[in-house]
Amino acid sequence: SNADARSRYASARIELDQAKARQRDLISQITLEVEKALSDVDANFKRIRATQLARELGEENLRGQEKRYQAGLVTLKDVIDFQSKALEAQAAELRAVVDYNNSLSRLRLAEGSLLEQYNIRAEGPKKESDPWWARF
Repeated sequence: SNADARSRYASARIELDQAKARQRDLISQITLEVEKALSDVDANFKRIRATQLARELGEENLRGQEKRYQAGLVTLKDVIDFQSKALEAQAAELRAVVDYNNSLSRLRLAEGSLLEQYNIRAEGPKKESDPWWARF
């Protein structure tokens, strides 16, 4: 009947509007995820440079302390303290590199490009062939 058709149309229209709203929400969520991931990549890249400079400075300071130790100007404890600081700076640099790589992976995941980055193809379930009698 005509009333049934109108009812089905109204119901379909509501479902369509709801689907469009879900799509807008999803696009907004993905956009925010990508923007955050980009920000993290940028921050972690800058952190690598900062920790690299700190490591280089720590190594330079250690070399200076070793020379002072050889000249008898500082104690072995002073040298060990500078070795410890140099190792801490090296560890911080390595953490920054790991964090950067993790943030790159999160960005690729948010963009939907993680699998292709590693040449991985995700295929759906294989379609079973039609039975012989259905081919006619």
